[in-house]
Amino acid sequence: MIRHYLVHRKWVLFWSLFLFGVTLIPYLLGYALEEPAWRYAGFVFGVEDGNSYIAKMLMGANGDWLFRTPYTTLEQPGVLAFLPYIMLGKLSSAPGQHEQLAALFQGFRLFGIIIYCLATFDFLQHFTSQQNLIRWGVVISCVGGGLGWLTLFGLKGSGFNGLPIDLYSPESFGFMSLLGLPHLAVSRGLLLWGFGLFARKERTLPPWKNGLVIGILWLMMGFFQPLSVVTAWAGLGGAWLVAYGVQVVGEKRWVNPVRNPLLREWFITAAIAVGISSFWVFYNVAALLNNPFLKGWSEQNIILSPGFFDYLLGFSLLLIPAGLGTWKVFKNRNAPGYLLVGFALLFPLLAYFPINLQRRLPDGIWVVLAALAIIGLGEMSKRWRNRLLILGALGILTSLFLLLGGTLSSLNRSEPVYVEGGKIRAFEALAEDWQDTTRKPVLLANFVTSNEAPAWVYLNVLIGHGPESVGIKDLLGPVDDLLGATILNEEQLRFIQEKRVDYILLEKANLPVSWSKVGELIYHEAGIWLIRVSGQVE
Repeated sequence: MIRHYLVHRKWVLFWSLFLFGVTLIPYLLGYALEEPAWRYAGFVFGVEDGNSYIAKMLMGANGDWLFRTPYTTLEQPGVLAFLPYIMLGKLSSAPGQHEQLAALFQGFRLFGIIIYCLATFDFLQHFTSQQNLIRWGVVISCVGGGLGWLTLFGLKGSGFNGLPIDLYSPESFGFMSLLGLPHLAVSRGLLLWGFGLFARKERTLPPWKNGLVIGILWLMMGFFQPLSVVTAWAGLGGAWLVAYGVQVVGEKRWVNPVRNPLLREWFITAAIAVGISSFWVFYNVAALLNNPFLKGWSEQNIILSPGFFDYLLGFSLLLIPAGLGTWKVFKNRNAPGYLLVGFALLFPLLAYFPINLQRRLPDGIWVVLAALAIIGLGEMSKRWRNRLLILGALGILTSLFLLLGGTLSSLNRSEPVYVEGGKIRAFEALAEDWQDTTRKPVLLANFVTSNEAPAWVYLNVLIGHGPESVGIKDLLGPVDDLLGATILNEEQLRFIQEKRVDYILLEKANLPVSWSKVGELIYHEAGIWLIRVSGQVE
């Protein structure tokens, strides 16, 4: 059955492997150019998050199943989160563990690309039978974008660092997920498969069985990205409301949804799918309400949407054919298309819903717009279709821009894409020196080093990751002052004790004599000093 499925999708598999090969180039370049003085961290963008993924894998390698972030010393009960990374880590072992984890990450990325491409292909088949348009839709869903490439000519956005949204939002487009966020790629693939089963014309399963299959798919999706379950529910709700509105307008009277076959079937399917996939929603809500640490983490994890004009610029290359596709859905009473229109209409509500992760909610909107676009393109004359196909393809320049940026990062040996070899040797010295098997050591270092260390050694740090280091705003100042001090005062010595620091990594030309009262120097190389804190700091 699986073989038969894949035989009819050879093009998709070829495209997936091609995409993986092209996006692997900057990673391979980074490893090819590393040297003892500079070791490659393994990422080409979002290195801070990338190091945290490797750190989560290292947790799994050391026997953890529940997630407890290493980027804090606060007490944590542990939660079911980041399970794909934790479980992947269990496939690694010393020596050369960091390289093994990086290779496993690339394997996960390949898996994510294949799942994303197959699911996108299957999803788009519900809206047209024209294979050339389906293939165009797959390509645009993977590597298409908006006008972010105009950044080179001064285009600015209102969101993250003033960038156009297609340069930083993996939720709104496809390429960034495929380049370096495999859990999001797999999650979106499962989302699309569920949407496709819900909207398809051919009813090969009764509603309750269809809902069962969709619910299982989305239960698996929550394993990779729990918030996407809410997005999935919104998509079903939007589809049902559009279908109901079409029935009311068509019959020019209120319609009893119980008597309407389509509305009844969709309601039963949605109810069962929601019920099965609700585990992750209830679990995360309960965890947030009962876990003070997670509440603090949530308050720091702010991912807000940019202004609506930014979204219009990002989606501009597809808006004309997508608008025509929307009109065709209503004109032809295209039931599968109701899902697309419903999701598109809900987009503003999802993108600006008053939560701290609002930009995450409209996940998959780019594929939905691509599906509407191929409906619209299918109704056009060949002349206009070709023009709009070329216009939409201009968005590929944004992905090329991102790929080029990653390649240039790999060519430039500097932090954070590379890690100083001396630091890594200091991390290894710490691991060899630590003898207590009942707990992890605590390292005090600056923000960049603290972000890197848990990806190389199984330990905890005070800071190092924006969202996961709860209370980081109150810690950054004291940590920087302490590390920069030539003479430690009593308050700083007390800080070291209160935070139960076991090791301190300093990066300075000379080690002040006053630091000898803190503990014993166990490693030194070219401005890097690793001190084991004594049991009683004087």
